[in-house]
Amino acid sequence: MGFSEEAGLPESSVRLLFFARCRELAGCEELEVPLASPIALGELMETLRLRVPALQALPPGVAIAVNRRVAGPSRTVTPGDEVAFLPPVAGG
Repeated sequence: MGFSEEAGLPESSVRLLFFARCRELAGCEELEVPLASPIALGELMETLRLRVPALQALPPGVAIAVNRRVAGPSRTVTPGDEVAFLPPVAGG
């Protein structure tokens, strides 16, 4: 799955950033997740939803950015990346 299950300090990690409603659901602004090897963004999301069940309620329009670029589920996330959860934005 890509997540490091070893005790102690992880070899590497991914920094997760949560904004607005996403932050409320996650219960924090930022989270560092151990990541032993590259993983598809979609797989990372599935794993996160299992570990933080409240994230299953993420709004459908949530954009996910990897290293400040909006990415799709097939995008590979590697140790050291930053993944941001951005709520839908209404304009006018």
